[in-house]
Amino acid sequence: MPGGRRRRRDGVRDGGRRREWSRDVRILHLTGFVSGASGQALVDLSSGQRRAGHSVTVLTSQTPVGLQRNQPDLLEKLLEAGVNVHEVDTLAVRQTGKNADVVQFIHDNLGTASAFGVLHTHGTVPSVIAIAAARKVTARVPILQTTHEWTVSRPSPHRQAYDLEVMNLVDRAVVPTWAVAEHFVSRGVVRRQLAVVPYGIPAAPPDDPGDVLAREMAAWRKNGGLVLCYSAATPTSHDQRVLANALPHVDAKLRILCVVFGLTEQQIATAHWPTDGPVTVLNAPPQTPLRRYAHEADLLVLPSGDGEQPLAVLEAFCDEVPVVAGRVPELTEFIDDGQTGWLFDPFDAKALAATIGLARSAEPQALRAVQQRARVRYQSEFTVDRMVTGYMREYARLS
Repeated sequence: MPGGRRRRRDGVRDGGRRREWSRDVRILHLTGFVSGASGQALVDLSSGQRRAGHSVTVLTSQTPVGLQRNQPDLLEKLLEAGVNVHEVDTLAVRQTGKNADVVQFIHDNLGTASAFGVLHTHGTVPSVIAIAAARKVTARVPILQTTHEWTVSRPSPHRQAYDLEVMNLVDRAVVPTWAVAEHFVSRGVVRRQLAVVPYGIPAAPPDDPGDVLAREMAAWRKNGGLVLCYSAATPTSHDQRVLANALPHVDAKLRILCVVFGLTEQQIATAHWPTDGPVTVLNAPPQTPLRRYAHEADLLVLPSGDGEQPLAVLEAFCDEVPVVAGRVPELTEFIDDGQTGWLFDPFDAKALAATIGLARSAEPQALRAVQQRARVRYQSEFTVDRMVTGYMREYARLS
């Protein structure tokens, strides 16, 4: 969204406008697992709603599914914020019997669906459960779904169709960017179903971990080197290939440490980075929170939007870490090239190398101006309070 302007697409609601509930609202969040970027967003939203005086409950799965599971630190943050947390199987996968168990749990243990002012779901399966729970009571209970992640490369066309059908069944489907909204409209979601509420980022970054990785990054910069935090999208190998192909083209005069975040253990084990150039590559352990280390980096590099608004970019805006990002709709919507960051062709490895050099060569005053504009953009659009306000207004529209 160049120039910092808020945009509205015909028929798609803007979560930053109109009235909001001022009274205490009982909110039930349903999610497969509280983990990763979507889990952090849920924690920030729920905690913000509690600070605003609302009663908040989070219902999540209990048993891990493959590598998917709840992150204990995120559950602890919810409890510290005064959010009620219940774990019951399952909200993570389509299993008729176990999904029905969750519906019955809501009915028997949470006062039925009618005890809540809104059922806020995070994904397709939680929405199906919420619809079933709402049908067990006579009172109307509005259902709002947030879609945090959705990619075209689903296992089957049937699965794609199912996800889209459910988005049309809930009362409102919320996405974090206009680009994602248009993506769904082009695939059959009714335009008036959609609303856009951007993610919000806490103002205070996490404490400095002070571990080996942080110390190495700090030492590299102290000795005159350039440090990059590279955020790779886990589902595909595209981002890893772009980086590997870009490294041989990096200016040999630059001495760079590139720390790659977002890879799984398997991806780390199979990653092969060039070792004969000016760039040293380190793989951060899986699930390592990038924000805890970004303050030791000169640049955040993010090659793709991966179908969602990357929280890493918003965190960088907040913490004044300059951003080099792929020129994709999910990112160009809020990165203005040369103003709040730098953009490159995500399919051109040489362009990535050249853009890193361009950002590195920026005069200190120009670099500081980019950081300040990005910070202002964060303060005006991407705070937790604005996210909470946006969702409360969407709840009010459904009441």
